[in-house]
Amino acid sequence: MAAELNLRDVGGLRTVDGGVIRPGRLYRSGRLDDLAPEARRELVEALGISEVVDLRQHQSDHDGVGVTVHTLHLVAPGKTAVIDPEDTYDSVADWYLRLVTMGAESVRRIVELVATSPGATLVHCHAGKDRTGSVVAVILSAAGVADDEVARDYSTTGTIYGDSFLDSLPPKFSESNPEAIARFLAKLGERYGSAAGFLEAAGVERRVLEEMRRRLVDG
Repeated sequence: MAAELNLRDVGGLRTVDGGVIRPGRLYRSGRLDDLAPEARRELVEALGISEVVDLRQHQSDHDGVGVTVHTLHLVAPGKTAVIDPEDTYDSVADWYLRLVTMGAESVRRIVELVATSPGATLVHCHAGKDRTGSVVAVILSAAGVADDEVARDYSTTGTIYGDSFLDSLPPKFSESNPEAIARFLAKLGERYGSAAGFLEAAGVERRVLEEMRRRLVDG
């Protein structure tokens, strides 16, 4: 089931100061719609999830989840984060930067949920690649995870799905190449100093950022 949903726990990733992301605190996945309501409830209960974040724009079926589902858009309904027709990893990185900056308020709210949730938080979109990938990359980087570890987690989607599972997009956009997310984090750093700097600019209070780190990082 986990592979079908592109579902994974980001626990186990190493931070630059020798810590490790605690298992069972933050999950990422693709859509849950293909699961029967009872299966959704069982999954959420088994993983100890207390908050679900759905980044998709359209209204979705959340029957049976059994916990609070937060529908948070990176791009406001009726708007688009334009994809550069130039098919390069730099273009993918620019697209991700547009997603999180346009959705800064939603990213702020997700960080607050991760920091205060009594259980685990699950962040998902349709495939669990772009919207989910960019948001989770920001959270992990702000928690101190090294860029190469963030990129390794991001590239797992390609291992699960195959590198060209989104045929409607240009090839580089349909892949989950670690270079794309690494360039995104570099661009975020150039503009805001760091992922944490971006979150502070988005309105995340420093105490919330520290609480998020305490909840996520062991060591």
